[in-house]
Amino acid sequence: MAQNVDETPIITFKTNIYDLYGAANKFHLVIGSDIETDYLDIDAGYGAFEAEIKPWTVDTEIGGIAGATAIPINVSPEGIVKIYGDPKLVNFFNADGCYIDWIDLDACTGLTVLDLSHNELKSLDLSNLPNLYMVDLTGNTFSAASPLVIGKNHPALTILDLSITGWIDPEFSLSDYPKLASFSGYSCQTLYNVDPSGCPNLQRLTLDLAPVSSLDVSKNPKLAVLNISDTRVTSIDLSKNPALSEFYASHLSGFVNVGYKLSPVDISNNPELKVISLAGNDYESIDLSKNPLLYDVNLSRNKLTDIDLSANPVVYNLNLSYNDLSFATLPLPTNNMGEGLFHEYYYRLNRLPVARSVKEGTTLDFSDKILREGTETSVTVYTLDLTRKEEGQSIYVPIEADPKVYEYADGKVTFHQAVADSVYIAFNSDMFIDAAYATTPFMVKNEAEFGKPSTIVTFTPSTAGSQVDIAVGIADASADSPVKFFVDFGNGDLTEFTTSTSDIPATPNVSGTASGTVRVLMPENEVLSAFSIDGTALNSIDVTAAREVRQLAVTNASLRNIDISYNRNLRKLDLTGNNLSELDFHGVNGEYEKYMISDVNLSHNKLSELTLIAHQCVNHLDISYNKFTDFSSKDWDNLVTANLSHNKLSELNLSYFTSVTSVDISGNEITSITLPETNIFEHFDCSDNDLALTALPMLQNLGDGYIYAPQKTMVIPADGAGANLSSQYLVSDGKSTVYTWKMADDNTTVGDDKIKTTKGISSFLDADLGRVYCEIAHPLFPDFAGENIIKTTVIKTAAKPDRLLARFRTPVGGQTVSIALTAAQEKGGSVYIDWEGSQSVFEPYLLTNSYRLFEATTVENAEVSVWTYGTSTDVTVFSITGATMEYFDGSGLDKAFAITLSNAKLSQENIKLANKENISELNLSGNVLTEFDPSEYPNLWMLHLDGNKLTEFKNDCNPQLVELTLGNNRLESVSLSLPSLYTLGLAENNLTEIDLSGVPNLGQLSMSTNKLSNIDLTKTPYLQAVAIDRNYFTLETLPRPDKKWYVYYYNNQNPIEAECIDGKVDLSSQARVGETETEFSWYIDIPEFDENGELQGEKLYVDDEYTIDNGVTTFISDPGADVMCVFTNSIFPGAYFYTNLLTVSLSGIDTVIADLGATVSVEGSTIHVKDADAADSTEVALYNISGMRLRTTAITDGCAAVTDVAPGLYILTIGNRAVKVRV
Repeated sequence: MAQNVDETPIITFKTNIYDLYGAANKFHLVIGSDIETDYLDIDAGYGAFEAEIKPWTVDTEIGGIAGATAIPINVSPEGIVKIYGDPKLVNFFNADGCYIDWIDLDACTGLTVLDLSHNELKSLDLSNLPNLYMVDLTGNTFSAASPLVIGKNHPALTILDLSITGWIDPEFSLSDYPKLASFSGYSCQTLYNVDPSGCPNLQRLTLDLAPVSSLDVSKNPKLAVLNISDTRVTSIDLSKNPALSEFYASHLSGFVNVGYKLSPVDISNNPELKVISLAGNDYESIDLSKNPLLYDVNLSRNKLTDIDLSANPVVYNLNLSYNDLSFATLPLPTNNMGEGLFHEYYYRLNRLPVARSVKEGTTLDFSDKILREGTETSVTVYTLDLTRKEEGQSIYVPIEADPKVYEYADGKVTFHQAVADSVYIAFNSDMFIDAAYATTPFMVKNEAEFGKPSTIVTFTPSTAGSQVDIAVGIADASADSPVKFFVDFGNGDLTEFTTSTSDIPATPNVSGTASGTVRVLMPENEVLSAFSIDGTALNSIDVTAAREVRQLAVTNASLRNIDISYNRNLRKLDLTGNNLSELDFHGVNGEYEKYMISDVNLSHNKLSELTLIAHQCVNHLDISYNKFTDFSSKDWDNLVTANLSHNKLSELNLSYFTSVTSVDISGNEITSITLPETNIFEHFDCSDNDLALTALPMLQNLGDGYIYAPQKTMVIPADGAGANLSSQYLVSDGKSTVYTWKMADDNTTVGDDKIKTTKGISSFLDADLGRVYCEIAHPLFPDFAGENIIKTTVIKTAAKPDRLLARFRTPVGGQTVSIALTAAQEKGGSVYIDWEGSQSVFEPYLLTNSYRLFEATTVENAEVSVWTYGTSTDVTVFSITGATMEYFDGSGLDKAFAITLSNAKLSQENIKLANKENISELNLSGNVLTEFDPSEYPNLWMLHLDGNKLTEFKNDCNPQLVELTLGNNRLESVSLSLPSLYTLGLAENNLTEIDLSGVPNLGQLSMSTNKLSNIDLTKTPYLQAVAIDRNYFTLETLPRPDKKWYVYYYNNQNPIEAECIDGKVDLSSQARVGETETEFSWYIDIPEFDENGELQGEKLYVDDEYTIDNGVTTFISDPGADVMCVFTNSIFPGAYFYTNLLTVSLSGIDTVIADLGATVSVEGSTIHVKDADAADSTEVALYNISGMRLRTTAITDGCAAVTDVAPGLYILTIGNRAVKVRV
């Protein structure tokens, strides 16, 4: 038996699963022993229970673990799990995916297998577990302050998996584990150094996406699998690894370890190599002659012009996409017999380079690239058409093969005419049919235009004669190879300039005086890659021709709009200091979206929305000093810095900011922040917000990188008997908030004898003290000091409020209550609510004459009272939702015209309201009213009584009533005479009829989910929205759509009750709507809708199993199961009508099939066939519904029988005739 639970636990851990799933949480531990079966006691917060722990072994047949014990756990809100017993018993421990925050298992020194993968561990030290054989910690992040420590004392450690692990001890070294056979450091972002020299048995080493920059595997002769893809390793020696069978070193990531390439690697000493992946390394050649066992080859995205696979006869998968190969040099996909040589073969080729413009009459010779003996190549020329914007449409369309425009012969294309926009040529080979071979886009120009510079950017300064300074970069320009370009400052003259960079120059390289619209022109075949203008006020700028610009900066220019829909190659965009109120990042076409943009600076504008399509590629984002009210952190997968400061954000969820190192959200109105479960923040500024101490992130580990002070002044009521500062009350690490009250006039401190503060609730003991304010500090946040201390606004001390507005009793505690209050006065003062019923703590609610929303929490069995001071505050709107009440007395709300008591479970006897004739808006939804007299409220214009227990309702006494909702009651009768009524809600009741003649001005009607089968809407000519779905209407009684109704819901009517008499079902009343025919279908059992909204089920065959005439169905054969008719009519799009399930009863047992000329009948499990005209030996065969033959027999003397047939649906054939049969 296990040890007594009073002893020290052998394993303790904290899980966060309760925070996600509440009391329904559940997870499993798997614990195994290497000795005999024994027991452990496990306490997850609800008391200890006993678990039998079984021995475990490695099952070589299934390649996994056999034995051990899986233990289901349901944890208490504290999330603490303790395991008691003999630590020697725990040899195998698996807690994969248990949301573990921390764990202590140092007592289990005999542990050999440990799996803590996919948890939320913040720290872990395995130094005290010397017998570890296998460790898996995949998917844990740890932290910079407490990185993962494996420890050196693990002589038996053989398998170690640290995939997607965040912070690792910098002292970690593989060479400390001489028996290590397998190590995975996939995507370990702090794994900078790997030294396997002390691991002679290493067979598998996986480091892809880790920041490792060098690797020596010369001491690992058994190495069979090596993965260094997307690392920083640029060279490697594999000459000492003769057993290597898989080598991965591709560089394809656009976000991790970008810019690194592996230099050409010698694999001539690796004869066992079967898999090689070297994609994205810019190799111009590779020698595979010493690798005869190669099976899977990926050499995509290199610069290969030729490849020899003659020494690689077993290549099965081959990827040569995006190389400089051609139709002439690609390996053939088939042999001489036409048989495929590869299972998978990818060979999409890099584009054939063509000058950016050619002159009409030019012949382009591609014969050495596209011609190959024994193959045929065809040509299509495509031209750009950016008017094609529909999803899936290409922006290039083929040009008709007109010899006046272009001709193709012998691998050469000649253009005889200029083309208005850019073109490209696509070559198609009958041998390489899976990918076209295309040129780069180019222009075909006439002689007058050819060789002339092209206008790429134009802009108009706001003031004529402005000094213009711009910075220009051109692709491939450098100090050694500067490139010239031209600028027209508005007078038509072209001034020559040069640039020596492809980026934005550090200082402007163009300066001049603008006399009008300025043009920047590029010489023929040159590409504008960067453009910047700063400090020049502009009326407009046009960059739509700069379609390959990578860096664009138009700053401090007072621009009101800019079109960037054509700039799909943008990497950096800086539009700071303008007057942009909107900015559309969409491309002019789907192919022009900005999927490579990494830096976006839109600060100091008037933006409130960001329409960026490709968030994933952005590394740096600055939207500071704008008007954003919300921001989503989702999909910014590679964001590193984010500046959201000085906007109007009030709440911020940064859960997805897992890659961000620097965040600035200062100068907003933020009251709550949600951080990612793990972060790598180095800088975090949340100062100048409305964050209470309880809402501030605990990021003190950042040191000076964490800026939280000051915060905005905390607003409290202007006067009162106390102040609620509990939102600032924080207790952490034994330290709590310090409140210091001071006099507003001279800043002297007020003693506890005059103001008493308990857990942030301050009571003013001296009502005549005067004007005071509070300073708030906390030891954990030392920067709240001096000028940066948290302060409240000034409040004038007063006696307890003396005017009672309302009172009610809350029998249920812990309910979240929504409150809406409005005062008659512009500066409405405050309302005070005593939620505890103590008459000592009054929660203040600061009001204005605008609608204000608040939240509160109920206290169990409290006599709640609502107060104000004298005549200082007249409450006009009083709304409480979500608080269960035993009674409500609103005798003091004599000025209120709008009252809501929603979801309070009040009966009519327990509601008392003052001055009912003053109430024009009343919401008593979610109560238990059984009756309601509207005559008590003569001036109502809005009445909501949804969710009560009313069975009847009559109203002819509120002629001005505009809105009435009575949904989700038990109404069986309604009588209305309300000439002004516009909105009527009666959904979810028991109404079988409704008379609308008394509501002639009705515009919106909701009667969903009732029992209506007829309705007269002719008396309501102003209807615009009608909802009568989920009733009992049929095609005969359902009102036809009216073009005046912008909303009409009529779907999901209840089934029509039909009956089958002698094999016939009469639905002739549904056969047509007007002149439009109805379509009928019959199904076995009840059909269902699939995920695409399509009706699915076993459908009967018309004319084979039934006929239909004018809505009357006649069954030819017994379907063998209950059936349902589904029918539709195009007058009611999207609506399906149903019958009830019907049992088909035919007059006789035999079923005569007209087309068969035979009689087929079923008795029990035997199918009988009678066919007097059939010749003997005519085959009778039985197939399942999938077409598989199950049984055969033959006609003898006009009869045959198929016996012992299992229940189901079959196809029976008699010679060349067939029929469906159900047994």
